[in-house]
Amino acid sequence: MPNQAADRRPHLLIFRDAHPNVYATLSAAQRQQLVQQWSAWVDGLMAEGKMQSGHPLELGGSVVSGPRGERVTDGPYAEAKEAVAGYLFLTVKDFAEAQAIAKQCPSLPHGISVEVRAVAAFSPVLPDLRSRPGGGEG
Repeated sequence: MPNQAADRRPHLLIFRDAHPNVYATLSAAQRQQLVQQWSAWVDGLMAEGKMQSGHPLELGGSVVSGPRGERVTDGPYAEAKEAVAGYLFLTVKDFAEAQAIAKQCPSLPHGISVEVRAVAAFSPVLPDLRSRPGGGEG
């Protein structure tokens, strides 16, 4: 019998949300219904062993850039159409399954978009640098 865990691959769902004011227009009952939909979705993924972790992100943050990290700017910006709002870390059969899960996101009707990314075993731009976090090859 094949090892089902070995046949599964890690994927990340990255939630990019419209402005938080979108949710302010919902009634209390609509917000409660959305919370219940999210809870049922996440609980189902956990029960099926497809979701390992996930978290919402705070609204504010910063961006560090420059060759020595000398530029630090506040972000995300109010004028940005979408900001990263959170993520789910999945272990699923393939990219198509991760996409199918993303299509079930309860906030899609409210303007959220879900980026689906496969987690690479090693850096695709620096292949000699093997993954270190999480006990990868090294």
